[in-house]
Amino acid sequence: MAPSSLITSATTVSRSSGLGEPARPDLRVVALGGGTGLPTVLRGLRASLFESGRWDSERDQARLTAIVTVADDGGSSGMLRASYQLPSPGDIRNCLLALAGGDPALSEVFDFRFTRGSEVAGHSLGNLILTALTELEHDFSRAVARVGRMLSIRGRVLPSTTQNVMLYAELSDGTVIEGESRLAGARSPIRRLRLHPSDAAALPEALDALRTWRPDVLVSDIEMPGENGYSLIRRVRALDAAAGGRTPAVALTAYGRTQDRVASLTAGYNMHVPKPVDPGEFTAIIASVAGRPPAP
Repeated sequence: MAPSSLITSATTVSRSSGLGEPARPDLRVVALGGGTGLPTVLRGLRASLFESGRWDSERDQARLTAIVTVADDGGSSGMLRASYQLPSPGDIRNCLLALAGGDPALSEVFDFRFTRGSEVAGHSLGNLILTALTELEHDFSRAVARVGRMLSIRGRVLPSTTQNVMLYAELSDGTVIEGESRLAGARSPIRRLRLHPSDAAALPEALDALRTWRPDVLVSDIEMPGENGYSLIRRVRALDAAAGGRTPAVALTAYGRTQDRVASLTAGYNMHVPKPVDPGEFTAIIASVAGRPPAP
């Protein structure tokens, strides 16, 4: 499962969930990650944020933003990246489908995977559509936005970068592995992860989404490229309170041992949540740590 993290912030807008029920602050959420983890979290957040009320595209579109990793080089994504030199479409596709609010039949078509034919076997139709639109738009982020409109997604999906990046892992025995898809076969512990090119530019819209709101809760994975969750939370805790140094934080991680929990709490997290976690339960955890009642 690829790393995922979330930043949530309350707006001043209030909404009543029913006659006689008190209004509660709406949350604005920026979620980062990929793999199978981020789409699962997005489905839970989509249900919590939007399904109890009428969708208002002008008001609600920016309330849920997914910033998605594009370093996967396996399967259909890997084949298309080798041929077209584009960012990985697979994790983007899964996040778009997780937020789709339009015709379910269109989502089913977009998620279709070919199983026969020498040229298309193994490819997801959604990956092929994203690749075709990238060629037409001459820009991967515009292709993603166009598919988002096709699927009537609830929220926004942004690639972390539009550059053709590759993940490298340095193992404890000195071996260097090229490509995210090969990490599962590593026979030694990973010492260091790095991205190539190292100066890959983040998508401007993704940076704007992170800067727009002061987070109420920081949720981060522990194992991440470049900087792990322990060093991240130590840097946060070193900030002044006015700059967010006291922001409540949750470690969402595949590391579930007692010593992992102790390490998370010692580093500065307020809570340690092992994967997998039910989306509804996770949403309630976020509300609890933020000091707000869960959605009715």
